[in-house]
Amino acid sequence: PYMLLETFVEYTGPNDHIFTPERLQQICEMEASFYRPAEYQDVCVLDEDGQCAIPPLSIVGQFYGHSWLAGLVRNGTGTCDMLETAEVEATWRSMITAANATAMDFSKYGMFMEKGGVAAGATSKTRSLLSVGQPLEGFASTRDRTARQEKTYQAYFEAVEQYLWDHFGVDSTFFQSAYLAPWRRGGVEFRFMTWLVRRLELLRMQMMDSLFMLCTIVFVSFLIRLHTGSSAYACAAMTQILMSIPATAFVYRILFRIEYFGLLHLCSIFLVLGIGADDNFVLFDAWRQARTDVPAVDDSNETTLRRLLYAFARTMDAVFSTSLTTALAFLCMGFSPIMPVRTFGIFAAMVVVCNYVMVLTLIPTCMVLCEGFQDWFRHANKATEGKSTGSTCGVPSIVSFFEDRYLSIMSWNPSSTNSTPIGAWLSALCFLALGVFLGHRCLHLEMPREQEDAFSTKHMFTGFPQDMSDNYEAAPGAYYSKVFYTFGVGTLGKHNYNEYEPDYKR
Repeated sequence: PYMLLETFVEYTGPNDHIFTPERLQQICEMEASFYRPAEYQDVCVLDEDGQCAIPPLSIVGQFYGHSWLAGLVRNGTGTCDMLETAEVEATWRSMITAANATAMDFSKYGMFMEKGGVAAGATSKTRSLLSVGQPLEGFASTRDRTARQEKTYQAYFEAVEQYLWDHFGVDSTFFQSAYLAPWRRGGVEFRFMTWLVRRLELLRMQMMDSLFMLCTIVFVSFLIRLHTGSSAYACAAMTQILMSIPATAFVYRILFRIEYFGLLHLCSIFLVLGIGADDNFVLFDAWRQARTDVPAVDDSNETTLRRLLYAFARTMDAVFSTSLTTALAFLCMGFSPIMPVRTFGIFAAMVVVCNYVMVLTLIPTCMVLCEGFQDWFRHANKATEGKSTGSTCGVPSIVSFFEDRYLSIMSWNPSSTNSTPIGAWLSALCFLALGVFLGHRCLHLEMPREQEDAFSTKHMFTGFPQDMSDNYEAAPGAYYSKVFYTFGVGTLGKHNYNEYEPDYKR
């Protein structure tokens, strides 16, 4: 049995009547973009003769005729000529008369008219419901070779999308979506949405968001370079941080046998960037502290080994506590009944642990082998000799701020006889008041009452399904009667079902 994969298309004119010869010609050209691609023949709904069926809910077919539409649908032929005014008005009057005659005809023609259009005898907007068939020809069901079927559908909708972009003179770039600006031509505004085009747009948005991920990586690399003063160490640290993701993915999928990896899991990149940079700072400062706390001996290799063990021991103890608490916090999400949240908690906890292990194994090796780092260290030793801790590349300005400004403010007291730090007490009271205020506001937070939109308010897809439901006289299926069947199931099993692959073997 064939099912329909539906696409709503909406045409909006000025406040007056949209059904004029000029606007209908524009509507015809817009809708023809869905039938003219050669890929349409691979996905169209088939009639009993095995040919592409004429769309029954096309507004173009109502005015241009089903025979004309059949040539466009089956052969891609037919030009959108301008109709005669008398012919357009006659068709419109017949639609209004039929809609006022019976409830069935009201449902049939009301789907083409906005709310109140039948009573007013005019409508400023209209729509079509276009469909492609599923499963495709040669496939037993929608679950038969799903990837191949989706690839065929995607090729068709990509062709339709390009036709429409060329028709309206818009384009989607890496920084700007083509769907953010209204699509208008000849006084008619065009909107449409189908789930495959929506998925394509979401993929493009993810590509745009990946730019922010790249900027974050560059920014963290710059901070590591600024703090350490070593480009070699910054490169090694960033390599170790980024390698934590694929190393964790290997354990996550191969050892734990968890196949699911969703968009939420990508947030672990930002998590490991922050934690990984912090762990590298701890190790680097411990290595630098070893120059003072571990005296040199005659054998340079022995000196390096002692200082490395010193830095390793300090880092292992300090970072272990922070990594353990962070990993356990995310691991608590592993008890969630929501599978994407549960798997993200497991993956994030594993990322933290993997980063901890790699910081203690990979980075010490790089610290010894990186000649650039050793050259920097010999240069920095002259500036930091005799100090237990030191900083480079602008960090002393931060130290001087805390020593000269912050401590004086915190220890401020107007009385010379009283040693109570008034500044520190005032700071604590301010933060306490802020905590009370924010806690009060948190008590008034509410759960979302409707599904969040994936797109911005200016995007073509935002609110489109709701508009199709609320803004028209009738729904496409309004003249069908709903029949409910109740039946029982003796036994229900989940043989070979994997909860981490929810789309298969349900």
